[in-house]
Amino acid sequence: MALCAIGISFASCKKEHDIENVKPSMAVGDSAGVEGYACTYTIKANQPIVDGSTLNIPAGSVVCIEAGTRGPLVLKNFTGQPGKPITFVNGNGKVTIQCSPSNGYGLKLANCKYVKVAGNGSSDQYGIHVTGSHIGVSFEALSTNWEISNVEISKIGFAGLMGKTDPSCDPATWRGNFTMRDVSAHDNYVHDVTGEGFYIGNSFYEGGRSLSCGNISPHSIEGVKIYNNRVLNSGCEGIQVGCAIKGCEIYNNSIENFGKDPFAANQNNGLQIGEGTGGLCYNNIIKNGPGNGIICLGYGDNVVYNNLIINAGSFGIFSDSRFTPGQFFKLANNTIVNSGKDGIMVYSEKIPMNYVVNNIIAAPKNGKFISTRSGNVKLTSSNNLNAATMAEVKFVNPSGNDYRIASGSPAIDKGMNTSSYGITSDFGGGRRPSGVAYDIGAFEGSSSSLSNITSGSAGAPASSTGTAQITSLTLVNATTGKDIMTISNGAKISFSALGTNKINVRANTSAETKSVIFKYDGVNVRTENGVPFSMYGDAGVGNYNPWTPALGVHTITTVPYTKEGASGTAGPLYTVSINVVS
Repeated sequence: MALCAIGISFASCKKEHDIENVKPSMAVGDSAGVEGYACTYTIKANQPIVDGSTLNIPAGSVVCIEAGTRGPLVLKNFTGQPGKPITFVNGNGKVTIQCSPSNGYGLKLANCKYVKVAGNGSSDQYGIHVTGSHIGVSFEALSTNWEISNVEISKIGFAGLMGKTDPSCDPATWRGNFTMRDVSAHDNYVHDVTGEGFYIGNSFYEGGRSLSCGNISPHSIEGVKIYNNRVLNSGCEGIQVGCAIKGCEIYNNSIENFGKDPFAANQNNGLQIGEGTGGLCYNNIIKNGPGNGIICLGYGDNVVYNNLIINAGSFGIFSDSRFTPGQFFKLANNTIVNSGKDGIMVYSEKIPMNYVVNNIIAAPKNGKFISTRSGNVKLTSSNNLNAATMAEVKFVNPSGNDYRIASGSPAIDKGMNTSSYGITSDFGGGRRPSGVAYDIGAFEGSSSSLSNITSGSAGAPASSTGTAQITSLTLVNATTGKDIMTISNGAKISFSALGTNKINVRANTSAETKSVIFKYDGVNVRTENGVPFSMYGDAGVGNYNPWTPALGVHTITTVPYTKEGASGTAGPLYTVSINVVS
């Protein structure tokens, strides 16, 4: 019986999920073309299951999903190679996977390796939209080495994006026999889901799962990046990652209105660094929810920094040690405002040392700033700014969501040097330190960039709090000097479609902007001091220097200033992701 005809219900966000397998069917149509992609195969809208083992699709192929509205889709047994994934992309327009609550999934990938789901086959920011099912998108059944981007997931009965293979009595699923590796979810929009927005990895790293064959430990994950995603209106956690023992980074995400209607107590947090998960958590904005802003149950090598946490109903950051072989939790340079309970609560008695440094904690409703579970918690607390009111901190404009620190703030130059923690930039990507010493909190002074915290949307400009502002970015043909298109977040740049690989990028600005810093994949490439503000320089309007970017997904970041030489007052940071194809 096909899963799309099954009604499934789960009692808790943290229960395991055994989903019935579907039977394969012939599911590949004629080849077709998609702008920027050469389609090897096209999946038709009336084909619910595609079995790669019957198709001999070579590594590096592009499988297009026919544009339009369709029902649930299973992709199974596809195998690419390192550097040559099989890419599933929306073909010639937007794909809407429209489901009903009885559908267990919208898009499922089973036993797939080295695969990529990309919603950038059209001009839509999110060219694939999955809606209405119990689980939105699922990578399961020993799937590994996967990537998903530019996908919208909405109105889901449980988790928006799920990536894990729960342990069963099949030894192939056991820890040590299978490791999920090198997975990435970026530039996606998940909203209005009943459970977690992102549910990556099993929740029970230490305890495992009690089965008829014994107590079975779930697989580990090595290499996971969750970034540039927006999560809005989640019933449980906005983002949850578990069992990621190595190479985990969670960054540049926006989580808002989390934990609205959890299935059980304590499942109402913004971002959960779950059991067995180590690594880095930084530059996230977490806003408005009844639970903890960040809950860290990690592996013991966790560095949580440069996060902005606003209106968490419980603790701003809660750290505990459920399973912790590591040596430290480091909570540094975070800005936590208006938490319902203590700004930071440290429960982790197993950790040899907990470091809490350089954090701004402003206006906790219970009046408590940094607390520990007991005297058994080993804590180094230093250079934190604990303020009973917002006014004491001297934020630039907290009512407008601008939590940079203004001139005269007691946070300026009062932090310890956290470069040994790997912290050399701030929430907006600005250099630390910018003065004689590190500033306290997520932002390095008022000249730091204000990164999309007003809109909460990757690629969208924040409301300006000063006069310098980027209004848009334009892709330019460097040979002809003519404008090609406005660059939206997730834009696909196809050399074959453009007829040239000699391009440039122009920043369009407010009249008060006198200089612009351009960054490419986080690296400063140019400070431009005159109109037109071009990323790779020019000899005046219509005479742009040529640039040929490498193929792949990249990030362009611009920072405007009111004076030449990146001086004066910085305006909001403007960031877009691009996908360059041949």
